[in-house]
Amino acid sequence: MELYDVVEAINSNLKTEEGTLVLLKSMSVHPKFRVYKVFHHDLYLVKGGERKILHSTTNAENTSITDINSAWKKYDRTYLDELMKLIMEGTLKTLISNGVK
Repeated sequence: MELYDVVEAINSNLKTEEGTLVLLKSMSVHPKFRVYKVFHHDLYLVKGGERKILHSTTNAENTSITDINSAWKKYDRTYLDELMKLIMEGTLKTLISNGVK
């Protein structure tokens, strides 16, 4: 199961008028230390043509000693832990109910 599957499972429990959750994962090269890659996870609430960022994380990893796939796996797991905390605390529900403004 991938992180995108978890977000889709959450979407299946959202009311359509609340919007849709979209996960955007990206990687960039650290501006000062080229051997480091920066891994980004951004969770958006999209409704109509509007979007609002609900949660974002950024992690850097020295990819000269770590495989990029291993780093993605590590940070996907870290993001999933954070997402589960948001769900358990009720914070995600609050962010969604505040909607896109």
